[in-house]
Formats: sequence, C-alpha cells, structure tokens
Amino acid sequence: MAALGSHRRGLRQHRPRRLRARGTDPRQLPAVPRAQRERGRGHRRPHAARVLRRREEAGLLQVGRARARARARRIDARARAVARRDVGRDRIPLARHALARLPAQWTVRPRGTRTRRRSRRLVARAQLGRVGADDRGLGRDLRARDRALARAGFPRALAAASPRELVSARARLPRSFWLLLVGMGVNRIGGFVLPFLALFLAEREKLAPDLVSLVLGAWGAGTVLAALAGGALADRLGRKPTMMLSLSGGAVALAGLAVAHGLAGLALAAFALGALGELYRPAVAAAIADLVPPSERARAYGYLNWTFNLAFAASPLVAGWLVENHGWNWLFFGDAGTMLAAALVILRGVPETRPARAVSRSESADWLAPARNPRMAWMLVAAFGIGLVIMQGFAGLASMVRADGLSHRELGQLFACNGACIALLQPFAVPRLARAPLRRVLPPAALLFALGFAGHALASDLGTHLACVLAWTLGEIALFSLCNAHVAALAPPELRGRFQGAYWCAWSCANVLGPGTGLALLALGGPPLWSALPLSVAVLAPMALLRATRPAIPAEDSESACGDS
Repeated sequence: MAALGSHRRGLRQHRPRRLRARGTDPRQLPAVPRAQRERGRGHRRPHAARVLRRREEAGLLQVGRARARARARRIDARARAVARRDVGRDRIPLARHALARLPAQWTVRPRGTRTRRRSRRLVARAQLGRVGADDRGLGRDLRARDRALARAGFPRALAAASPRELVSARARLPRSFWLLLVGMGVNRIGGFVLPFLALFLAEREKLAPDLVSLVLGAWGAGTVLAALAGGALADRLGRKPTMMLSLSGGAVALAGLAVAHGLAGLALAAFALGALGELYRPAVAAAIADLVPPSERARAYGYLNWTFNLAFAASPLVAGWLVENHGWNWLFFGDAGTMLAAALVILRGVPETRPARAVSRSESADWLAPARNPRMAWMLVAAFGIGLVIMQGFAGLASMVRADGLSHRELGQLFACNGACIALLQPFAVPRLARAPLRRVLPPAALLFALGFAGHALASDLGTHLACVLAWTLGEIALFSLCNAHVAALAPPELRGRFQGAYWCAWSCANVLGPGTGLALLALGGPPLWSALPLSVAVLAPMALLRATRPAIPAEDSESACGDS
C-alpha cells in the first residue's frame, strides 16, 4: 500500500506536465466534488491549477511560438502608433508592454549582494517570459526594430535585450560623446578673449567706460540671438552643421575684432562674435540628448559643465602669456585657432544626430513652442532667476570682498575654491544626485545656491566668504547638470534644439542684465540691497522648479510643445 501511495503521489505531481503535453489545459477540466478530492480520487484539477497559477505568478510559464509572434506584432503596432503621435522619449511604454515586471532602470551593473541576487531573478524571469526571445529569427527582428526606434529618437525596448545586455553590460557613454566633449574643451580653453575684452577696449582702443559697456552690450545682444537661432538651426539643418557654422563663423568674427577700429566697427564685430561664436551651445546640448540615453544624461551634462569649468580656469593663464609676449592680436588669433581646431574634431569624430523626422517650416517658425509647454515655461523662469543671481554676484562680489579688507590674493582664493570644488566633486556627485527624483534635488539646490550668494552680504572675513562660496558651488553642481538633463527630457526629439535654445536664451538674457543690475543695486544701497535679488530668487526659483518637475499628463507636453502648427 505504501508503494501504491507513492505511485499515486508521483502521478499527481506529473499530471500537469502530461496534460500540457497532450494540449489539454488542466484549468478547463470539470470540477471535482470536495468529497472526492478529500479521498484522493478523480481528476487532480485543483492541484494542477494551483501549480500553474504559481508558475504564472513567478513568471516561469513560457508562451508558445505562435502567441509570441502575435504579441511581438502587437508591440510593433504600439511602437508605430507611439512614433506617429510623436511622444517624447521618456514616456514610451515599450518596456511595460515587453517586460511587465522588469524595470527600465536595470541597465547598469548592480552593486551589492542582495541587488545582484534580485537582478538575477529579474533576468531569469525576463529570459523565460520574454516575447519571442527564444524563437529563431524573432529576437533578431526585435533588435532591428529597436535600433530603428533608437535612430528615430526612442529608447531601445527591453524585449530584444538579452540578460547579458540588461545586467552585465555597463551603460557607457558613446565614443562620439567623448569626441564632442574634447572639441568643446579645446574651444573653451581658447576662450580667453571675453575675460580680457574690456581691458582690450580700454587699453588698446582707448574707449571710455560707458563705450566699453556699449560694446559689451552688443556682444550680449548677439548671444541672445544666437541662443534662439542656434536652437532653430539645430532642428532645421542639423546639430553638426550648426556647430560647424558657429565655430568657423566665430573664428572669422574674432579675426575681425582684432583688426577693427572705431566704435561702430568694434560694436559690429562684438555683435558678430556673440551671434556666431555662441551659436553652438543649443546644438551641443541637443546632440548630447541625441547621443546619450536618458538614464545617463545628467552624468553627460555634468561632464560638459566640468570640462567648461576646467578649461575656463586654464584659459586666463594662456591669455596672459600671449598678451605679454606676443601682443593683443595674438590673443584673438589664438582663440580663433582653437575654434577651428574644435571644428575639425567635431567634423571628423561626431556624426549627425538629428532625429529622422524633419521639422516642418511652420514648426521652425514657431519661436514660442517651448513656452507653450507648462513645465518648460517654469524651467525658463527658474533659469533666468538663477542666471541673474550668478551674474550680478560675479559683478559685485569683488567690490564687496575688497570693502571687507580682503586682498587680491584672497579674492583669487575664493574663485579658486569654486573651481576646485567643481573639479573634485562634480564627477562623483552628479551620478548620485541623478538617481534621486528631481523634485527632491533641484528646489533645494536652487535654495542653497541663492542663499549662498546672499550670505556674502553678511560675511566679513575670509572664512565666512569661503563658506558662502562652498554653499553656492554645491548648488551650482546640481543645477547646471540636472537642469540640462530635465530640459532634454521635456523636449520632443524633433524639437530638442528649440527647447535647448530657449533655455540658453534665458541664460543669455540673464548674462546681459545681471552685471548692470548687481552694480546698480550695490551702488544704491550697498550689500543689504544687493542681497535682495538673491533672497528673492531663493523664494521664487524653488517654487518654479517644483512646478517644472511636477508629474504631467503624457499628452500634455507633446501637445503644448508642438503647438497648433
């Protein structure tokens, strides 16, 4: 009897497998009375259904080839529908359709024992339940489809990714991004004309201070135009042609500024330098958004800001050596040479990254498309306020520090503290900050940034000024990287240049208005009135960033971004 009982238990254990082999669904068998179930007679339907239900919950029940192909076709239809609606990259539900339980964040090698075990379980479930991955030829078709979607500006669907791609492959920044970063570093390290432009106009051209301000204002007006035109050209012509036009045209404008004389010629050359030399900024930001996946954009923009700061710290040293040993003309020719060298690096190493869908003529003429996006509009307000604070701070900080009795050497130590903190902290801080929700990072960073500048009005010695510099530097590290990434996330793929151009236009307007505002407030009321602007921004900028990072309806951004055109 014991042997017979074990034989019956064996049949009960293998019953679901034999039923599936015959093509019978155990869940469709007739119900068995409870009395028979208790006596162990009749069909074993409850046990089979329980086993199947557990396997389904664990994600271990494989689907047949026909069902897999049908589901893959449905996924393709959804992807094409999403592409026709022009929905932005970060709202595509392909991962949810392809792998219901595998989150899209599992693209970086996990750290920690528990995390690795969990990732192995997720990958095992994905491997057994993945749509058509085990079918011959179907996985290759899915990968081809995902590559086409990626070229169109959409993220790669997880349905075609193998477990090794999902977990073992670390998400790396592409080679073209690093070449673009090298080109921007070469251009920035040669950007030593602007710090010496006021001195050049006063010493060599013998212009009065008000005329110097007029020439600098012409350059600022050119940067505002460059931000708007650069974004439109990046979407219309492409990222690479816009960068090449900017760098080559900026080199010509620098040569013209070196040989220009008289107020009209100098103002015209300065305007051309601002309009052409700064045209590349929206195109570079849009190209990074095209090249880098959304999960790595904050790190990529952080590297860009880090490169700009390091190169800007080294450029005055080169500029001083050129002026002292070779004269003023070599300052302009050296800057033009670095712009041409950067153009050569981009020409040889950076491909065109503009999405395949071209912007229509009506969309290209719509300058207010970014402002129609509610979250982008609040982002522009926050960027303008933060730009005002930093520009009026740099304009009046030297006078305030000197009034407190600090020497020029100690003033240099303050600015060196800013550069050193960015160089040491930004490569490590930005990847960690990017993992947190933006609503928890950007508003506190804006508050810390504005209060740090306002604290200089109360500081009286080197230690307190250094503490203030450290505070607003930490806010700067978070803001300058994550804000660019958020703008890239808000923009539809075909309007990334326009959105980045609007963002840089807000910064350019702040660059024009900030220095004069800061000096005027300092002259009228001293440090207390000067601190009123950063204190106001400390209240308004976090509120604007909270509105800019709020969750939105998926169709809201795309409809408002494209407008009525």
